[in-house]
Amino acid sequence: MSAPPQSLSQPPVHDVDPPAPHDQERARQSPPARLGALALAMIVGSLLLCVYAVHAQMPVNAVTLPHEDTLRPSVRLVLPQGWSFFTRSPREADFVAFSRGADGRWRSSLRAPHAEPRNAFGLARASRAQGVEVGLLTGLLRDTDWQDCRGDPAGCLDRADPVRAANPALLKTLCGDVGLVQRPPVPWAWSRAGDVTMPSVVARLELSC
Repeated sequence: MSAPPQSLSQPPVHDVDPPAPHDQERARQSPPARLGALALAMIVGSLLLCVYAVHAQMPVNAVTLPHEDTLRPSVRLVLPQGWSFFTRSPREADFVAFSRGADGRWRSSLRAPHAEPRNAFGLARASRAQGVEVGLLTGLLRDTDWQDCRGDPAGCLDRADPVRAANPALLKTLCGDVGLVQRPPVPWAWSRAGDVTMPSVVARLELSC
């Protein structure tokens, strides 16, 4: 006769206590949820910082932010440049530099726009340095050296007396017979009016480089 089968021992069964409420709450707060809450807090904080930074540079107005009187000195100390640092008035006058060729015609000598292939798509710094050069040249001129011009700037430059000076720029792009023209941009309301010549002021220089 075969031996009776041996009985397999069963492991003891223990009662498991249900998780505490705070453990359940911690389990529900998964890492993505915590990251989302952190990102939301950072976005709200950044927006508040921008609002206070912009409003601190604005003139006195009817809007008052909470604790602004206390925070305004600190904001101006950390961000002193103000909103005008990032923007430029669309009505600000433009400076255009011209050079007189051997044929007597005036041609634009500006290296801009910076993103053109001749400027290595913005990598070459000569076009940006020319703005500094034009600023140095205008500093050499007196108020009486500028002449009002109501017509074509080239004709006004032909009639202007040249001011002889040495180009003080380190990177010289303007030499010889040079004309500087300062004129406001064409208003947006006139954008469809065709070729519009805005009134300007011109100055002529004879630059040695």
